[in-house]
Amino acid sequence: PFARARETAEQCIRGIRRDDAVAGRADSLGLTIHDEVFLHDGLMERHFGRLDGMELSTYAYVWPVDMMDPTHTAFGVESVSAVIERVRGTILELESRYGGGGDHLG
Repeated sequence: PFARARETAEQCIRGIRRDDAVAGRADSLGLTIHDEVFLHDGLMERHFGRLDGMELSTYAYVWPVDMMDPTHTAFGVESVSAVIERVRGTILELESRYGGGGDHLG
């Protein structure tokens, strides 16, 4: 599930390294650009249940229901509330692992 995410991250790293202006901006912000890509299950895309793998337009069935009930799991989707809790937990875990400030990108 992370193949596309890994490829995108690797292309971003290469792009930053190739562009002196972008690399300089990252450096001026105190960011360290690492070559290794770390993937975390907590940052995966929302699971769309029976709609996963179907045409993107089918997701439009879910979004109106999301607005009415962020806890719904119609079509077997991961609820908006569950996504929020998953991402929140991931952020807290990463903050704990890498400390409360500074360079979290490595």
